[in-house]
Amino acid sequence: MTYSSAEYCDPPVPPETEPNSDTALLVNITVTLRVTDNNDPAQFDTDTVNVVVAVPPHPPVADAGGPYTCTEDIPCALDGSGSFDIDPTDSITSYEWDLDNDGEYDDATGATPAIVFPDPTGVPLNIGLRVFDDAVLNDVDEDGVQDPKERLSDTDFTIVTVLPNNPPVSAHGGPYTVNEGSSVTLSTAAAPAIRTATRSSPTSGTSTTTAPSATRLARW
Repeated sequence: MTYSSAEYCDPPVPPETEPNSDTALLVNITVTLRVTDNNDPAQFDTDTVNVVVAVPPHPPVADAGGPYTCTEDIPCALDGSGSFDIDPTDSITSYEWDLDNDGEYDDATGATPAIVFPDPTGVPLNIGLRVFDDAVLNDVDEDGVQDPKERLSDTDFTIVTVLPNNPPVSAHGGPYTVNEGSSVTLSTAAAPAIRTATRSSPTSGTSTTTAPSATRLARW
């Protein structure tokens, strides 16, 4: 079996679209591979792959994640880890968040910060993420040092809705009708927390029933 056409493009790349150091635009090239066996006559097959050619430097790509639904006063995890940089050897070095929509990315840092929103928003709140790369391939002054001014950045935006932190809802079931001395099943399916019920009887005194699960059999 022989392999060929590893170096030709189908269709050929027009000269004006060939990547060069004067442009940072991406160029898409379709490369075709043809394999031929040793039959007589020879049989062959082809396959294609799309190759993206880019000349660095490129800014990183920010991804703020979301949309998010959070609860007031409960830490809510934001996730900007989907951000990336296509340049080899480049990486994202900082994540900065704008959580109050004032245009300043000074409210949180890191790829996955846990944020406590103190008040329900009622409506979706716009938040933004700004990321910077390490400027390894953007040494503009050619001094071998990655200066802060040479770092490239990108921003992305999403929304967060903050819901009120409501108290639990007690559901005692009932009303119940039971004869004295008989059993009755109390239902607390809508209120999973442990509840204690006290009932006074003129003949048997006071009975206390604890219901740690959805239902409880009580006898009075």
